[in-house]
Amino acid sequence: MKTKHFLSFCIFILVISGLFSGCEFLSKYISFDSDEDLSSVQGSESLNQTFDHALDPGVWTTSGGYVCDREPVFASWPQYGDALVDTHGKVFCLNYGASLKIRKVTVSEESAVSFDYKNSYGTLKVYLDGSRVPAFEAAGYNQMWLNGSVVFGGGSHSVTFETSGCVYLDNITLASNITASVDIYPKSLQETWVEGMPIQFSAKALRSDGSVISGKNAAWSSTGGSIDGNGLFTPGSSAVMASVTASIDGKQAVNSTVKVHGPDYIADPVTINGHTFTGRMTDGSSSKGGIYNLNGIYLSDLSPQYTCFTTDGFFVLQGRYDEKDVYVSVQKEGREDLTTYYLIPKGEFNQRIWLRFGDGEYTVDLWSVTTEHMEDYDGYEGDFVGWKPDHAIARLYVTNNTGLPYTEEECAYLMPSYLCQSDDYIVSNVFNALMAELPEDATLGQRLQALYDWELHLCHYDLVSTKNADGAASHDKRKVQDAVHVVLYEMGVCEGYANLYTALVRHLGVKAGYQTSHDMSHAWTELLYKGEWKLVDITWDDPIYNDSSIYNVEKNPTMESYNYFLIDRSGIEKDHFGNETDFSRSVDSVPHS
Repeated sequence: MKTKHFLSFCIFILVISGLFSGCEFLSKYISFDSDEDLSSVQGSESLNQTFDHALDPGVWTTSGGYVCDREPVFASWPQYGDALVDTHGKVFCLNYGASLKIRKVTVSEESAVSFDYKNSYGTLKVYLDGSRVPAFEAAGYNQMWLNGSVVFGGGSHSVTFETSGCVYLDNITLASNITASVDIYPKSLQETWVEGMPIQFSAKALRSDGSVISGKNAAWSSTGGSIDGNGLFTPGSSAVMASVTASIDGKQAVNSTVKVHGPDYIADPVTINGHTFTGRMTDGSSSKGGIYNLNGIYLSDLSPQYTCFTTDGFFVLQGRYDEKDVYVSVQKEGREDLTTYYLIPKGEFNQRIWLRFGDGEYTVDLWSVTTEHMEDYDGYEGDFVGWKPDHAIARLYVTNNTGLPYTEEECAYLMPSYLCQSDDYIVSNVFNALMAELPEDATLGQRLQALYDWELHLCHYDLVSTKNADGAASHDKRKVQDAVHVVLYEMGVCEGYANLYTALVRHLGVKAGYQTSHDMSHAWTELLYKGEWKLVDITWDDPIYNDSSIYNVEKNPTMESYNYFLIDRSGIEKDHFGNETDFSRSVDSVPHS
């Protein structure tokens, strides 16, 4: 495995931009006083210091801090265009012992000062009333803006922001510490099936300024299933459009778009990028085949079942085979390079088989095989690494008729596959939830970034799968690396990272391909962005624990970078090489890390 690259700290060129422009003050319940002039200043309901407005010297005092006239960045990102647009605009820079202080604020009830912050490095500390015990403290390094708050009771208080490193501040607000509204997550379409996969919900109590009140627990209720005190929704016994409600301090938030499918959900139509694939098989008459019922395996949805049929996008392979595992090969007629695979464990199965290379004729072969897997451990399933054919079970002749106006290769970049399961609810639910958090006019670049940010924070690099206890390289404990299992395990190696991001991106209608390099023993994603193929390597942008004696550890969640996000296909100084596009994106007998 190629050594992980860590982001080095950059030297910032920051421009002091004149005097700070205006500021909105507080309501009739809140007043500011300077140390010299104790007369109350009345104004709007809440403080909203954005640094696009001037600091009032009667309210604020600074030592060594200044306003940046542009969004601070930590790398040279001109190639990203609108992908990294940040709405913060002008922000305040605290640097090397600088401070920013609200001299005195008087409130009539418990309130909170909230703020957005971004640590370049060092520790942000916020003090109340001259105490040297921080009321808020955050260390590390983060590329994304985070939000913090300090809470205080009624009366007069001072609030001081300090750092020994470099920290950026924005959107400093003040609001009563009471619940003004509730935010539920996810708030978008979520799908499951009768008595099937549970869905985790969460809720936050928000102040009037949108900041989060910590320590508030929601009371949960639902229709169409049950929900526990932690927000875990379990579907009931009927197909229904369910709803989930979170209540905090008399305020409510509702997700009424929880779809519970019937028990045969795997054969339901699937909508991807606005196109609905029915999967319905028709016209089983053909000279190539007859009734299909061999070795206990049969096709669902059509009676009688045939070995030759036409379908729309996919078909469902359903049945039971107790002898061995079943290996399914799906090949576009006349194109040996366009082949995809599925591995079905022995026993009862119910599997969508996608015809992912566009319309036309396919040959689908089913084999009885002996498979090899990595060692299972700690409840994790060992990855598939190889197979040996036993005997052929059957051959199917399938015509795909979707009407999609894409070439074979374009369809390969857009359609679901065995390891990039964009059709699976676990993946589509994640996608829907993330897109619902963005404004409707978010750009494609911002949507790609949101998926990237989420995966960086969800996953940590799985050192257990690649190292023995003594630190030596090993793949003996490598876990399953498909997109669904990476979400469930919240960890993976490079193959898993690339599988998940590729699956998510395809939901945007963006052509994306899994790239594998045997020379590098590495994998990543390439996608078509604004007419150009770009490299995305989440693995090399996600930190790993730097102690070689510890392997099953959580990553530091504030050390991500954007070095390998939407850059040239050859990487940085051509550090990505020898890659091939894996159109199958199914089972791979060569582990990558």
